[in-house]
Amino acid sequence: MYEEFVFSTISPSKKGRPPSSVINFSEDLQIPVNSVPRFEMFRGTEGDIVINMNGYSGIRDLGDKIEVKAGTTWKEVLKDYNVEVYGNLDFTVGGTLFFDDPIFGMNEFSSFSNKVEVEAINGSVYHGKYTGGIPVKVIIKKENKNLIWKEWKGNISSLISRIKSWYSNRLPVFRDVSLVKDKEGVRILASYPEAREILVKPFMEGSETSVPFYDKIYSRLYYEGELPFESISLLESALEVAEFAVVRVRRDKVAFSISSMNKIVGLPGVKYSIEDSLFNGCVLCGACVSVCPHGEQRGNNIAFTPLGFYVMQSEGMGSKVANCHLCGNCMSQCPVKLDIVDDLRKFIVPMYKQTNTKLEINELRKNINIVITPISIDLYQYALRALSFLSDKGLDVGLMYLNVNVNSLIKGDPDLDFLNNELAGVTDLITLTPEDHYYLHILKARRVIQIEFLGNMLLKEFPELTKGKSVHIPCLLKNHPSMEHEIGKCSKVFLDKVNGEGTTDKLKADLTLCPLTSISLGIPSILDLALPQLPDLNSIIKQIQENITKSSENTREILDDLTWFDGLDEGLVKDFKEKIIKSSFKNVPQSLLKLIYIYSPILQRNPENYKVIEEIKNAIVK
Repeated sequence: MYEEFVFSTISPSKKGRPPSSVINFSEDLQIPVNSVPRFEMFRGTEGDIVINMNGYSGIRDLGDKIEVKAGTTWKEVLKDYNVEVYGNLDFTVGGTLFFDDPIFGMNEFSSFSNKVEVEAINGSVYHGKYTGGIPVKVIIKKENKNLIWKEWKGNISSLISRIKSWYSNRLPVFRDVSLVKDKEGVRILASYPEAREILVKPFMEGSETSVPFYDKIYSRLYYEGELPFESISLLESALEVAEFAVVRVRRDKVAFSISSMNKIVGLPGVKYSIEDSLFNGCVLCGACVSVCPHGEQRGNNIAFTPLGFYVMQSEGMGSKVANCHLCGNCMSQCPVKLDIVDDLRKFIVPMYKQTNTKLEINELRKNINIVITPISIDLYQYALRALSFLSDKGLDVGLMYLNVNVNSLIKGDPDLDFLNNELAGVTDLITLTPEDHYYLHILKARRVIQIEFLGNMLLKEFPELTKGKSVHIPCLLKNHPSMEHEIGKCSKVFLDKVNGEGTTDKLKADLTLCPLTSISLGIPSILDLALPQLPDLNSIIKQIQENITKSSENTREILDDLTWFDGLDEGLVKDFKEKIIKSSFKNVPQSLLKLIYIYSPILQRNPENYKVIEEIKNAIVK
């Protein structure tokens, strides 16, 4: 649903007609005639049938070579392998081949297709040298030589002159020669196998030792193209204004990729560009797609990711795909730093059902409070266990309930005046869920307040609980102590509560940091393992009542004697009885008294206990 609109994009600045069909590639797929492939979302070709290669990724080690699925990015390849040739980190291996992108190693190998073998489809499946069609798998040689990296610094004009002089006399036998501009300045970077040291010696004057570099899209405007070698000087003015640029050099041609914050007019030789975005600044890089829980929830439908949202927004249909829980995973991935959450917030209509808004237990407000909201209202047993644990640690902690409208909280527009009043005197909040922790941070817009997630506190206290376990890290938890085996994935449990669009994952983990996920999917939570079980509070209050009865019997003679003062000083008897009650729980730890008071509305009580509870409250409040 809606994918055809997303795949109508040819680039961030160009849309074509929507295809009649988008087919996700699989190895058993019979590809229709005249289909066009889509390797990356930021560039494509117009066609009636689009074969989506995004997500068709993976690498198989063949010893001295690797077999790479066409939808794999160079970033994924270079994370684990050192290969002879490679392209822009943001591009896929298949896209580099299909669009004939510039590559590292161009001076020696000329083009990517010259150095690889493929399994491709062009009417039928073929193997060997790439001759067109849809590449499916690409076989790339591993680098088996020790490469030396050198650099020459200077201004753009002098470095271009140096390159021209190198190629005017003889062929410099470097693996790669590139003119690079980045945050470190402008320089020529060249690499060569160590065995060629004597052959490149004539070019070494003024060189310094350097390190490998990798091309990527660095800003919202991007230009890629090719010129004859003799026209390299035509790039000088563009390089002056570029934020980042790589010009790869060979005797017969130069291939450039330029990232800029400002539009470059009149740049010759451009084959592909990202200029004025039609999609509210989105460059369709796709970095958000793989981290978006909403897209996963909808069966990995790209239309329900931020990328799809921006495309659908341009069609006037942003609200049809925007209903996520604003986790913000996309924000950390976006190379052009769009405020995606704020853009989505204008369109979402959260549907969280607040069926239970009345807290069944007493509040006990302190400066530092465990906080319960309608999101966590059914977790009050964990709140009591946490209060017992933290109190025993010497922390004077209370418990409070914020009856906030969850849908308004998710949208970022809760009643801050109400919340500010509710939090009078409160300096710290401890949340039971990552959801409360994430959304309540909006409180910091009005007041100085610390907000901690209980799960993080327990991880720091009991790091051994995660040893040897796979631990689920919920998508709304942005900071946590590092662990050995982390599964950073959204369970979709709370997301489904927000949008009612279902859960698609069978999350497999030994432990979760999300109590809601724990309850829904049956995975133990850190709260289950770390917090002490509640004592039998009914037994404790029964013992207190027995102590009162015993004290009353022992002081019966005094009480009878005080009846002579009835009508003269009513407070005398009252004060004496209160002393009896207080003495009955003087040896009960403060943490247990807190629990008895908070839990008292649902304890098995008799009328005599009301006075006891009142005295306990007075004691713990003081």
